[in-house]
Amino acid sequence: MRLAANIRTVTLAGAVIGLAALGTTVAPAVSAGAAVAAGSVSRQASPNLLTQTNLIYGSEIGAWETNGGPAVTSPAVAGEVTAADIPMIRYAVYDCFTTERCGRDNHTGSLSKATYESAITGIVNTDHAIPWLKMVPITSGSIGSVTNGSIFCPALNNLGMNLAMEKQLLAATAAVYKGPIVIESSNEAEYDCASYWGYSSAGSSGVSTDIGEMYAATMPSLVEYARSLGFSDVVTVGYIGVNGGPGWGDACTASSSYPYGYNCNPPDQWVDQFNQAVEAAYVAHRDNPDYIPNVESVHSYCHSTDFATNPFSFDDNECYAFQREWLTNSRGQVSGIWGATIGNNIRFAVSEWQAGACDSYPSDCWSGYNAAGDPVGSYINGYLSMLAGNGVSTGTGTAYWGANLFEIASNGTGTQGPGAYNVINADGTVPTWYADFKSDSVNGQG
Repeated sequence: MRLAANIRTVTLAGAVIGLAALGTTVAPAVSAGAAVAAGSVSRQASPNLLTQTNLIYGSEIGAWETNGGPAVTSPAVAGEVTAADIPMIRYAVYDCFTTERCGRDNHTGSLSKATYESAITGIVNTDHAIPWLKMVPITSGSIGSVTNGSIFCPALNNLGMNLAMEKQLLAATAAVYKGPIVIESSNEAEYDCASYWGYSSAGSSGVSTDIGEMYAATMPSLVEYARSLGFSDVVTVGYIGVNGGPGWGDACTASSSYPYGYNCNPPDQWVDQFNQAVEAAYVAHRDNPDYIPNVESVHSYCHSTDFATNPFSFDDNECYAFQREWLTNSRGQVSGIWGATIGNNIRFAVSEWQAGACDSYPSDCWSGYNAAGDPVGSYINGYLSMLAGNGVSTGTGTAYWGANLFEIASNGTGTQGPGAYNVINADGTVPTWYADFKSDSVNGQG
């Protein structure tokens, strides 16, 4: 999540019969945390993830849950995960392994490779989900022994700095799993790295250019390496930076002639700068297709300062209108930069989202989390319907390819209050709006 909410001390997870829902044969489950021989999680009918016609209703486990947390270790939580039929779980490491050195300070890593492998084993065999791996930067704050997360922001003359660490992550994943995988280029690098790169704001002109150049310095090598490791399907996701909203100067005006009743005029700057940087690298490398993102992603926390001031209460349709117009606008921009043949086949995802923000409970938190009448569930139903669009995620379609609801059994009781973000709590209980998400996910997967 955005800067303040990125700094957490618990984790999440979430998936279910997701692999089966995507047309994949799931190997017999092993106990969470058990070591699995390389390749033993076989996929007899591995899906091509880009051919999915339904929105992929994913979720996430926080990087601070180094063993996968309750999502893979608690039968109660895992049962709710699988009941909600979540096909993908987004996950990450916040440091390198103890056998490596990493970061701008070349420090020795703090994370156990075996513990990470147990988390992947649990995601796949306990939650029956496909791993969606997000790469560093993760946060500018502290997680575990990493007290300065921006230490993973590379210098602009060394944008491939994290590549060795990221390859080790893929190798550890392949040691226990070789099914389909999604690789996302970074997590919120605009918030984590803008200051280090010399910008005054995460939304400053040029930040997404640097994020695009970082993508070009790492992702083509990662996808080539992933194929060599034997993953059955590899999907690349390019995180572009700021999504925008009225709080970023992109006003939404009531208008009955626009979808959801608002004309929002979403910005071009960030999607343009990311794609111009990546496309230039593609051309410079003789049109190497590994430079082309399969999917491009943003994050969305509507009831937040992205749209309004505290208490972040306004018409949900304004959020739906903005995100729908962002998609259609971005499709045009991307096709204009890459050309229609390539651009029309680049998909879009909201790789992390929630109904609103809760950066400091209760003073800086969307009131909807604790309001009567289940406003979070109402928002979730409307938002997922908007993301699903007309079911077409290429060309002039109005569908997003995937979206990951933040989060499962990872949100603690500190500054974020009593698990405000959790779609499933660490003890296996669920908020009222879990039923809304579950219904949408199960029915959406068909």
